[in-house]
Amino acid sequence: MRVPTQNYELENEQPADHLSWTVPSWTTLSWTAPSTASISFRQSQEEGLRLFEAAEAKAKDLGQCVEVLQEEKSRISEDLTAKIEGLQAQVGRLSEELEEERRKANEESCLQMEHIAALEIDLESSRGRLSLSTTYEVLQEQNDKFQDRIEVLQKQLEVVEREKKRLSRAVGTSSKGVPASSILHKEYVEDLKKDRLELVKKLEEREGLHQTQVAQLQQVIDDLEKNKTGLQWQLEYYRKQQRLIQEAREFDTAPAQDLSDARAEIERLQKMIEEQQATTEQNERIEGYTQDCSDLPDSPFPENSAHPQEELDDLAPPPSADELEGTVAEPAASDLDESELEQPKTEVEAEVLRLQCQELKDRNQGLQEQDIKWRKLFRKFMHRAGDVQRKDASKHQIKKGFKDLQKIVKEGGLQDL
Repeated sequence: MRVPTQNYELENEQPADHLSWTVPSWTTLSWTAPSTASISFRQSQEEGLRLFEAAEAKAKDLGQCVEVLQEEKSRISEDLTAKIEGLQAQVGRLSEELEEERRKANEESCLQMEHIAALEIDLESSRGRLSLSTTYEVLQEQNDKFQDRIEVLQKQLEVVEREKKRLSRAVGTSSKGVPASSILHKEYVEDLKKDRLELVKKLEEREGLHQTQVAQLQQVIDDLEKNKTGLQWQLEYYRKQQRLIQEAREFDTAPAQDLSDARAEIERLQKMIEEQQATTEQNERIEGYTQDCSDLPDSPFPENSAHPQEELDDLAPPPSADELEGTVAEPAASDLDESELEQPKTEVEAEVLRLQCQELKDRNQGLQEQDIKWRKLFRKFMHRAGDVQRKDASKHQIKKGFKDLQKIVKEGGLQDL
C-alpha cells in the first residue's frame, strides 16, 4: 500500500517525549517515543555528583594554598622579626661601642691634658728641651683621629637605623601583597648609586689634590736646581780663595828664627795642605750630590724657603791685591790659623740638601704607588657597582656585590672618609 508523502506536519505543541505526524483523514499513523525523564534525572544526578566532587577538590586545594600562604607569611614574619631583633641588638652594641669610644676618648683627653700640664711645668723649669706647640699638634692629631672614629661609628649607626626602617617598610608592604625582595633590591640599588657618586666625588677631589702636590713638587725641583747652581758658584768661590791663600804662602819669604821653628812651620803647612785636600774631596762629593737632585721625579712637598741668590748676596767678596800683599808682608802664625779655621758652610748645606732630595724621592715613590693603588681600586669598585646595578642581578649576586664593595672600601681606607 503506497502512503502519500504530502501534508506531513510535526506537532511541536505536545510534550517533548511525544512525537506524531498527521496523514490524510482516510488513514492515520502515529509513533510515540519512549519517555526520557528517568534517563535525564540520572544524568543530571551524576553530573551534580561530579561537580560536587570537583568543588570539594578545589576547596581542598584552596585550603592547602591558604595553609601554605599562612606558613609562608608566618615564616617571613619570623625572619623579619629575627632580622629586626638582630638589628636592634647591633644598634645596642654599636651604641655601647660608641659610648665606650667616647669614654676612652674623654679619658685619653684627660690624660693628654694632664700630660700637657706636666710638660708645661717641665718647660718652665728647662726651657728649650720640649716644644709645647709640637705636643699640642700631636694631641690635636690624636683628637682628630678620635673624632674621625666617632664619625665612623655614627655613620654605621645611621646605616643600621636606615636598614631597620627599610625592613619595617618591607614588612608593611609584604603584608599588602608586594614582594619584600623587590623593594629591598630597589632601595639597595638607589643607595649604591648615591654611594658611588659620593665616592667618585671624593676620588676626583683627591685627584685634584694630587695634581696640586705634583705642581708644588715641580716648583721645589726648580728651586733645587737654582740652589745647585748657587752652591756650585759658592764652591768655586771658596776654591779660588784657597788657591790665592796657597799662592800667598808659597811666596812667603820670611826667615825662620831657628831650625826648630822652621821644622814646626813646615809640619804645620803640610798638615794644612792635607786638610785642604780633604776639604776639596768633600766639596767634590757635595757637588756630586747636588747633581743627583736634577733627576728627581714628581712629589708633593712644600717649597724651599731660602732663595739661592739671597745666600750668594751675603757672601764676602774675594780678597783684593792689597790684602794679599799685606798677608805676604805680615805672615803671623795667628793670622794663618784664623784664616784656616774659617771653613765653608757648604758641607752642612749640601748634607741638608741631600737629605731633602732623598726624602723627596721616597715620598714621591710612595705617592706614585698610592696613586696606582687608588686607580686599581676605583676601576674594581666601578666594575662591581655595575654588576650590582644590573636588572637581572639575583639577590645572592647583590649580597655578594655589597660584600665585595665593603672589602674594596676597607682595602682603600675609605671607611674613614
